[in-house]
Amino acid sequence: MNIHPLLVHFPIGILVLYTAFEILRFSFIVKRPAYFEIKTILVILGTISAYLTFSTGEIAEELIQVTDPTKIPLVEIHSMYAGATVGVFSILAGTYLIEWCRRNNFLNFITKIGLIQKLTRFILRFSPLLAILGLITITITGGLGAAIVYGPDVDPFVTFIYKIFITTLE
Repeated sequence: MNIHPLLVHFPIGILVLYTAFEILRFSFIVKRPAYFEIKTILVILGTISAYLTFSTGEIAEELIQVTDPTKIPLVEIHSMYAGATVGVFSILAGTYLIEWCRRNNFLNFITKIGLIQKLTRFILRFSPLLAILGLITITITGGLGAAIVYGPDVDPFVTFIYKIFITTLE
């Protein structure tokens, strides 16, 4: 049974919402006391659900090998970008979790390690760029997923993404 299509949209929505919070830093939002916590919850929840979705994608890939093996090269590229998406947001989720622990005096033995402090500050400084990178990988992953399920001509955006990556297959 392929439950991948049932799960795939939840992490996309949560991580896109996180990215919007990360990029659109309006002062009336940023000044709210819960701004940091909202971003932390979104990126962690989105990343955990992305891991679940990624694992169900592995099951879906096995089904495609049986039902339509001609799509395997496209599925492999889709899987690579899904892995990149999970990787980018995992870095952000881990960083936000460590920073949340530091702010709440939780797990002090970890948050007081100098290298972790420097790495956390560095990643948080560039979190908007990492969020944009994650958004790009989500977009590519989704476009390739749509090409796998609905075909490469389902809409102009999917066709554009498909044509970029199909040339790497030929």
